[in-house]
Amino acid sequence: MAARLDVVPRRQLFLPVRPWLVRPWLVRPWLVRFWLAHPRSALPVMIFRRYGDSVQSVAPDFDSKALTEIRFRRDHERSEPAERFVTHWRRVREHLLEGSAEGFVQDEVEQVLLNDIEAQLRALERGLGDDELLVVESENGVDYPKTHTHQTTVTIEGENRLHFAITLRPPLRVGIYRKADAA
Repeated sequence: MAARLDVVPRRQLFLPVRPWLVRPWLVRPWLVRFWLAHPRSALPVMIFRRYGDSVQSVAPDFDSKALTEIRFRRDHERSEPAERFVTHWRRVREHLLEGSAEGFVQDEVEQVLLNDIEAQLRALERGLGDDELLVVESENGVDYPKTHTHQTTVTIEGENRLHFAITLRPPLRVGIYRKADAA
């Protein structure tokens, strides 16, 4: 007997396939209500970056142990050709995100600096209006930020210790863009 293609179970109309739908004891009612109210495609993506001929949504991926400490990972949520982006969006203002940190453990100090930069970025993202988004404008090989470490030896209670002062140069440049018809 052939299955009818026009009949779809009600739960498949609203929810994506999730492992806990197979195991109903894992279903959380508040999570189901959230999914129904906020489908994945409707969640706003606010941070973008240009890659070649397209502008794509990204997520910050700051890691003190990586060779490139400040990087943005494409999340494949939204993508738009650069020509279309330029015609539909206008730059409203620019922000330079900079920071510095000091301490005795190099990795911890770098992570404090990166957390500070990410907090500044998230604060800008939270402050965006309805028709605004954030675009990372720093370009690789041109003005992309890098952490710079200045190491000194200090004597504390007769013990030599290394002291690290880490700064970000040049600052991370981000622009706030607004829809052209909303301006």
